[in-house]
Amino acid sequence: MGVTVRQKVKGRGNRWSVFIHHQGIIRSKQVGDKKAAEAVASKLRQKLKAGELNALTADAPKPPTFAAYAEHYLQTHAAAACKPTTIYSYRGMLKNHILPAWRSRRLDQIKRADIKTLLIAKQQAGLSPKSVQNIKALVSGIFSQAIEEEIITIHPGLRMGKFIRKDDRRRHLRPLTREQTTALLAACQKEFPAFYPMLLCAMRTGMRLGELLGLAWTDLDFNAKTIDVRRAYTKGGFTTPKSRRFRIVDMSDQLAATLTTHRDALRARFRGRLPTHSATMAGGDTAILQLVFPSETGGPICGDNFRSRVWAKLIEKADIPKIRFHDLRHTFASLLLANGESLHYVKEQMGHASIQTTVDVYGHLVPGSNRNAVNRLDDDTPVLRVVAGTAG
Repeated sequence: MGVTVRQKVKGRGNRWSVFIHHQGIIRSKQVGDKKAAEAVASKLRQKLKAGELNALTADAPKPPTFAAYAEHYLQTHAAAACKPTTIYSYRGMLKNHILPAWRSRRLDQIKRADIKTLLIAKQQAGLSPKSVQNIKALVSGIFSQAIEEEIITIHPGLRMGKFIRKDDRRRHLRPLTREQTTALLAACQKEFPAFYPMLLCAMRTGMRLGELLGLAWTDLDFNAKTIDVRRAYTKGGFTTPKSRRFRIVDMSDQLAATLTTHRDALRARFRGRLPTHSATMAGGDTAILQLVFPSETGGPICGDNFRSRVWAKLIEKADIPKIRFHDLRHTFASLLLANGESLHYVKEQMGHASIQTTVDVYGHLVPGSNRNAVNRLDDDTPVLRVVAGTAG
């Protein structure tokens, strides 16, 4: 138990508060200026020494359960700071991995050992290090907000990363070879010709599935042969690309010609006009979009339906290893590097926030990179004649 004095919002003219810390609960009261707050705090400390402070804290409200506060966190802090797709993933993590263990426990009853036990158990159950890291981040965010709202005083989830084994991101890469991409495109032309332009666009730009589904004709510049990646369609809604990073990617000659033909085919199918869709964007704004890869009704394609009804069957028809659609993004990067393109160019096309991400994931694919590095040490070194002999 303790008594402290500070401003909730620092600055001249702002009021000072007295804080009582008791059994993991903080109670506070605004008093006035610093002198008045110190006077109140002094009286409380005297009562603390005399054992009289219990009467002041007996009626203190108990912290909420983890489940109740997690919902509060999603509806307030997360709703203001996160994309709808992120909140959707948070709800999944809570439902499947966190609430079964802590649903009815109060925030102040969850200790550091409990979080450690949860993270280790999830790893032992087979979750990837990235998934466990996401669980840790969500738990930490919830407790951080509880600290900020002065519901608890101790954060039990700090510095827990050491309990999560490191993930080698390269082991998840399953890029196709050039021959396999040719087989996949040929199978698509034969079995699902309507989706061929979208598949080619994925292979030539490295765009994510949601970005392809949210692509509009106004995002394409056929003169400059570029594509402006500005939005994504996922989980039934339009949002910004991952990490809210817009980017411009190059459009190959083959892709430009294919998309031009595709646009003409769309006009013919929709009686001479490109189909339009009234889309509700993130933030509630409405936009009229002419989607590049629309459904038969002119609206956006459902990504989950595409994966199950088209992608899974296409993989079988092409007779290639079973991969995710997202692995086409890795294929795009690996083929660029195999052609001698720089990691910086790959970073820009992929939209990575940092070149370090590109190096960590794809650096090992640079052809002969390690060998060339040691060979460059020989460039200015004179060739020495080695004479066989006995070491003396």
